[in-house]
Amino acid sequence: MKKLSLTLIGCFALTCLFSQSTPGSWVQKDSIPAVGRFWSFAFAVGGKGYAGTGRTGFSGNPTSDFWEYDPIADSWTQKADVPGGAKEGMDGFAIGDKGYAAFGTSFIQFQSTVHRYDPATNTWDQAASVPGGVGFAYSHGFVIDSTYYIGPENGTNKTYAYNGFTNTWTQKADYPGGDRRAQVAFAAGGKGYIGAGAGVFGGVLKNFYKYDPATDSWAQIADLSRATDQSTGFGIGNYGYIYHVGGNLKETYRYIESLNEWQFEASFPGNRTANATSFVIDGHGYLVFGEQTVSGGNIRSNKLWEFTPGILASLDASSLDRSQVTGGFGQNGLRFSLKGLAGIKTDVYLLDLQGQEIARWEVQGQDDWEKEAVSTEGLPGGIYLLKVQREGERPLMVKLLKSI
Repeated sequence: MKKLSLTLIGCFALTCLFSQSTPGSWVQKDSIPAVGRFWSFAFAVGGKGYAGTGRTGFSGNPTSDFWEYDPIADSWTQKADVPGGAKEGMDGFAIGDKGYAAFGTSFIQFQSTVHRYDPATNTWDQAASVPGGVGFAYSHGFVIDSTYYIGPENGTNKTYAYNGFTNTWTQKADYPGGDRRAQVAFAAGGKGYIGAGAGVFGGVLKNFYKYDPATDSWAQIADLSRATDQSTGFGIGNYGYIYHVGGNLKETYRYIESLNEWQFEASFPGNRTANATSFVIDGHGYLVFGEQTVSGGNIRSNKLWEFTPGILASLDASSLDRSQVTGGFGQNGLRFSLKGLAGIKTDVYLLDLQGQEIARWEVQGQDDWEKEAVSTEGLPGGIYLLKVQREGERPLMVKLLKSI
């Protein structure tokens, strides 16, 4: 009879495995049937992606065209032009069933205007402008619930918030990282993030800050490995992602709040593409437009790329201490123990890498619990996930390797 051995990936105990993950991937999709450009904007509404405007020439030539992407058909359709004339450096966001095209510039002057798009009627109207004529261009914000946040203001560290349901702006806590443009911004897990970019008074940056809308406060988080002012960010579930092009990189990193770490997620298979824009549909990120770095120089891009997160990218970190979970596959099957549960109802699941449930156990009111010698006869060798879910808390996910 063959012997099952206890093997845990990267270490002897279960407790260090959460930080490892199956990597994400990029796949090229249908290109926009329009001239390539960069410094454009994008958003997603109702299961469709939208992108438009931007600089079509390396010395200018902004445009006002606007396009809709259907991920099921993998095809683009031109829609009504964005009002206000040709612009570049706009920011896009969505609230409810409407999309927004904000700010930008046609030539030097930064705009404060915001236009709202209704996909149902393919029409635009004008939303409230930032008060006081505050203008932005080449800047990016994030949305949490019904509110869009943008900052820091050009020349200062001020942050502004737009409520899409009331069509009103308010000023929020000052951004602590100093003014910048071409920053990366995303929302994930109910928090907003802004970082990197180019300082208005010089210098490319790698520092990052987290915003908590519940307390209207900012806190510094881990820096990126390299400074960048041409990268693109987006949030999927509880994680933020950055397509990092600083220092000639073309790599994707994931931010895990519970660990305060940026972790490598995937290499980008296409040409390095700077100053792109992005949107998210059904747990997938999309990168569109930008400047491709090719032999002999840069070219304008009309390409679309789809990003699929790694297997653990959609799983939450746990409030449990990972030292409370020990065990793994052994000679007599699977065995593990849980310590210090404080009498809270806990469910334990054994899952495959596709998230399918293989077994489940319930712990009722015990501080310590041990499961001995669960038969794994007939279970193929490979990687499995142990999910520990305490009532009212986020789950702990650990990986186990079953060897033959």
